Amino acid sequence: MKKLLALILAGSLALTLAACGGRPSAENSEPSSGGEEFSSSAELPTYRIQAVLPKDAPYIGQLENSFHQAVNDESVTVNMEYVYVSEGNETASLQKIDPTSCDGVIASPLNGESSLAALSRVSDRGVPVALIDTQLEKNDFAIVCSASDQYALGEAVGKAAKEYIETELAGKATLAVLQHSAKDLTESTLRLNGFLDQFKEMKDVSLVRDIEAATPKEMEESLGSYLDEAKDDAATVFFCTNAEASAAVHNALVKAGRADKAAVFGVEADDAVAQIMQEEGNTIQMVAATNYWQMGYDALVSLLEAAQNPQAGHEAAAADTLEPVVLRAGEAEAIADYASKLAQE
Repeated sequence: MKKLLALILAGSLALTLAACGGRPSAENSEPSSGGEEFSSSAELPTYRIQAVLPKDAPYIGQLENSFHQAVNDESVTVNMEYVYVSEGNETASLQKIDPTSCDGVIASPLNGESSLAALSRVSDRGVPVALIDTQLEKNDFAIVCSASDQYALGEAVGKAAKEYIETELAGKATLAVLQHSAKDLTESTLRLNGFLDQFKEMKDVSLVRDIEAATPKEMEESLGSYLDEAKDDAATVFFCTNAEASAAVHNALVKAGRADKAAVFGVEADDAVAQIMQEEGNTIQMVAATNYWQMGYDALVSLLEAAQNPQAGHEAAAADTLEPVVLRAGEAEAIADYASKLAQE
């Protein structure tokens, strides 16, 4: 009976989140309507959770999938309301949260102290708050604070590239770096430093090119020009500070006929990177990605546990830095599993 209830609950959860979690348009950043709740039993507790997340963030699919799993594991019904924001309207959206109409808030703050102040006021009124993917200043209210270490992401990739150079290239390599200049430069710099620091003692490894581009089109054009100009002197190892850059380098190498003459290493993975890594002719040897799925799962489980035991109070937690997800060429099962978590239901 318990197994049957769990299966029925899984179906009711999908309906609940689908009814309550539809994405607003870019022009409308207000929370989606509560919608109708679906449950397999009147005895199952129902909780209202509001998720305030960056608009167009590439990891939304992972979070939504992790929320589904968390609700299944906790055997509850959840009315999940999503608010998708930009830096310009995030603080205002957080200030509109009504503590009397939700049992918990999940947020991935964009605006530092002003966002934290708004969320602190929500917490002061008895609503537990969970923070994810944040490098913000310390706070004294969040019951979960899952962070990603940008230097460690680059470091993990650098160690993998170093091993590749030692085993496949006899310890000799030229490096090229591709940075997406429209992204967070502080984040990109930390990742780059973590990568390059791994080669300080390798005398036969040198950085020969640092390319910055603001759009995927600019990336491909810059890479194409570089590969045409350098020809056989082009870098043998490329480091990419985000997923779009990794895909751009792979495509440029294939187009230039150099797919078998260079290896790509990068930080983060999206659908395009996951697909490339599963194809014949893949040049992406390894990527280290932020574990957004685990962040979302831990955040929602903690909120639901707090909501079920309000008398226990909401004790602030220290920031928890999660280990990155590592994807390597040839590990088809791991890559497919990661790709399944990217997909939005």
